[in-house]
Amino acid sequence: MKESIRTDSNVCKEIVLVFAAFFLPGMLFGAPVADARAFEQLPHHLLVLITALPQIGLILYILSLQPWLYPARYGLIAFRPIELLRALGLFLLLLLVPLALTGLLLLLPDAHQLLQNGFRWRFSRWEFAPLVVVTSIVVGYREELFFRAYLIGRLEDAGVGRGAAAVGGSILFGLGHLYQGVPGFVVASVTGLILAIAFLRRRSVHGIALAHGLYNSVVLFAGSLVAQLPA
Repeated sequence: MKESIRTDSNVCKEIVLVFAAFFLPGMLFGAPVADARAFEQLPHHLLVLITALPQIGLILYILSLQPWLYPARYGLIAFRPIELLRALGLFLLLLLVPLALTGLLLLLPDAHQLLQNGFRWRFSRWEFAPLVVVTSIVVGYREELFFRAYLIGRLEDAGVGRGAAAVGGSILFGLGHLYQGVPGFVVASVTGLILAIAFLRRRSVHGIALAHGLYNSVVLFAGSLVAQLPA
């Protein structure tokens, strides 16, 4: 019994340390100084890549240290072409979330002001579009490996139910988007929950990571095009 409690405690400490090292600084200090046009700058993409790729490697290494590791439990399975179709379907589902939220908010008074609150990314240098997609997919893998594959799997290892792990991870994911205002938090939390459900159904990180990366790219492109339309 004592050994079980000690093991669960160590898992929780590990989760807190990994989260604090990977995401907490950005949540606390990144948004206020964020450059809305960072995606138009090559150094931004290089910084994201040299940060995200080692973090992906570290998560995989941490999981490999578990003596009882069953890779498929954490979504670490071989990539299959069917993942592309699943990613596309999931991406289309994710697109419904901001559309539905916007429709609901438009029913409220002062809806325009609420939708305008928060940080908004901007993009107009379309020669960087392929690099945006690559960077977004890498970030998609990093965030899905942590918030879905690693976090859900390790919380289950600590005795937390899969439903509670999925909801908790989704809210934590949403908190990372508070700099985009309340709508950004809600959209991110809901999309996080959809991705968590998809992960629990398939136990594969590939489809959700690709859908996540494609979603980020399209939202950036579409949002920037809409912002450029004459009022």
